[in-house]
Amino acid sequence: MPVEPGEGLQLDAAALLQPIGHVDYAQSTDEQKYNLCGTFFKVQSCDDDWRLYAVATDGHRLAADSIPLSGDVRSIPASLAKGLIVSRKGIAELKKLSRKGILCLDISGNHLTVATETDKLTMRLVDGDFPDYQKIYPTTTGSVEVKRTPLRDSLERVSLFSPDKQRGVSLYFSEGEISFSAQHAEYGDATDRLAAGVECAPCTRRFSSGYLDQALSVWDSNFVEIKLGDELAPVLITPLGMQEPYAVIMPMRL
Repeated sequence: MPVEPGEGLQLDAAALLQPIGHVDYAQSTDEQKYNLCGTFFKVQSCDDDWRLYAVATDGHRLAADSIPLSGDVRSIPASLAKGLIVSRKGIAELKKLSRKGILCLDISGNHLTVATETDKLTMRLVDGDFPDYQKIYPTTTGSVEVKRTPLRDSLERVSLFSPDKQRGVSLYFSEGEISFSAQHAEYGDATDRLAAGVECAPCTRRFSSGYLDQALSVWDSNFVEIKLGDELAPVLITPLGMQEPYAVIMPMRL
């Protein structure tokens, strides 16, 4: 039976589901960190514009994206202006909705209702405070421009020789290229090289290859930009020429 959209915040379904798909991989699976076991949504003003932000983090990496809002901002629920957390299960159900047409977000108490022309989904919101993700946005001093798919391929090949659970891979950034390496006591060493536009002093960073690959896998850009700071500072990764979506990833100790 068709469902009439409510009077809450109305959004294009495809527009909302796109940022969700860009961030949900970073949700925590640790139930003790219950406030991180979901995706955070918040409406904020940005350069005289109103945007709906979607953010997820597990404490080791963070992913964020946003979409512009149009129409009467008075229709924005107060809970979205403050920020709310939708659970992992709720996000999984949202991703099953059709990308066609308009959906309506309505908040009543601690419940979020999402209605489309054909479906209506009500879910309990996660209690708790989400970290101030804007404070996690890193200060960077150098940048690297590289093709996204070859970067994923190099990470996959070299990570096969990584002995640790996180499949750590060392990346050495030098003029014109990235050198990849991993060492395994039983299987030996693996190395690879990839051409890149490197604008920073030569340096090495070690990352979980899985964390890097998950961020890269949800974008469709040909090139990405990796912005570097101090040795143990998180790195910022975006599609080249874009501020969003973005991923913030903590490096591993060398």
